[in-house]
Amino acid sequence: MAFDQIVIKSSTGAQRKLPLNSVSEDDRRYVELENPPELAVDFLESADQEFVKPSPIWVDNSPIT
Repeated sequence: MAFDQIVIKSSTGAQRKLPLNSVSEDDRRYVELENPPELAVDFLESADQEFVKPSPIWVDNSPIT
């Protein structure tokens, strides 16, 4: 995980910082799942593409008869 503290907020709005290692493993897992890492995906600019050559058996999406 990229952080070592969490903020707990009560129903009245009061906030309290706690060390992440002071909560249960289930709570740590919840915090981790609720804060996934950001992913930068760029399929158009950086993707290496290999195109498959058309099959000689198919022409214009119809089989040769």
